[in-house]
Amino acid sequence: MLTRPAAGEHAEFYATYVTLVPDGDFVDVMTSGHPALLARLRAAATRSGHRYADGKWSVAESLQHMIDTERVFAYRMLSILRGAETPLPGFDHDAWVPASVAHARDFGAMVDEFALVRASTAALIATAPAAAWANRGTMSGGSATARALPYIIAGHERHHDALFRDRYDV
Repeated sequence: MLTRPAAGEHAEFYATYVTLVPDGDFVDVMTSGHPALLARLRAAATRSGHRYADGKWSVAESLQHMIDTERVFAYRMLSILRGAETPLPGFDHDAWVPASVAHARDFGAMVDEFALVRASTAALIATAPAAAWANRGTMSGGSATARALPYIIAGHERHHDALFRDRYDV
């Protein structure tokens, strides 16, 4: 069973996300709220261009950011699980959002893609060798264990899910 990472297993910046994740069987925790979020996003398809304030990302841009971020962190997790020693680069999510051209995409297809990305991430977590979770790698100039990455991914989703509910009314 995957256990919660200690504070020293990730950069301090990620503590906000890690603390949002409840204890329990991690694959269940990671997938339990996902169907409800997907349903709310599907219901909000006509509002995909909505921004809660000037200069903030739209619903579609936020969803694309979540997809991109999960892919990046899942790759980092895979790399660290496999013992890669090459430092993993950071990414500028503020630059990636406009480059994604999220508004040109079909929003329903984006929601489907998010479900597929999560299923892939959950499969990687479920099949990772237990001993590999303690592996440590370098990412974005900091250090992290493989164990920290699933918690960061799940917490990032919970952070954006709260924004969808509280600020976007999704």
